[in-house]
Amino acid sequence: QSRLWLRQRLRAASTLPTTSAGPDGEGSSGFCPLWRSYWDREHMPEEAGSCGVDVPEFDVLSVVDARLRWYTGENEEALAKSLESIAQPYERRLFLGASMGGFGALLHAGLADAVLAFAPQAALGEVRLRPGAVSQEALEALSCRVSAAVRAAQTSPRRTIVEVHCSMDEYLYQALHLPLPAEGLIAHPILPSGRPFTTLLRDARLLAPIVARAAAA
Repeated sequence: QSRLWLRQRLRAASTLPTTSAGPDGEGSSGFCPLWRSYWDREHMPEEAGSCGVDVPEFDVLSVVDARLRWYTGENEEALAKSLESIAQPYERRLFLGASMGGFGALLHAGLADAVLAFAPQAALGEVRLRPGAVSQEALEALSCRVSAAVRAAQTSPRRTIVEVHCSMDEYLYQALHLPLPAEGLIAHPILPSGRPFTTLLRDARLLAPIVARAAAA
């Protein structure tokens, strides 16, 4: 019964800004109930998942922290310098990542024009997935650092646009620890239940429009 109730609520809800048309074919100032497609795809037009924007040419740099240190540690300064050097020739820069990658994107937000973070950790002392640390205080200090990085990026001359997407679980609690404007936090009406959050967005045909819109902004 609770699943039916949620499904009925989602059918009527406008949950995410998008340039797509809604199920009725009408674009309502950029909003439509896209999450309806996750449960009931036969009512969603094929084009509803398209980004609807012209994305310019771009290069991709993938940075992986294989040691699971959340992009911190003894090599952090070298990483920051490398990122700055690589990003310098580009007119526009979009940083994005999920979970630990989202944390890394936020930590270096000052180098970007826009940041997309999907279900990042922000209060490291209160989340299951987190880097190893010598103490609780060290985790709290790192949490303060990422919040300070987000705040500084948004108020810098570059005026970085930071957008965090999360599900309705502990990651909403995590996102609320970040200094974001109201439009910078998008909570999606789902509980991943063991599946990666970005996989659900992809299957619902939301991931590509989100990224495309940020890339084209």
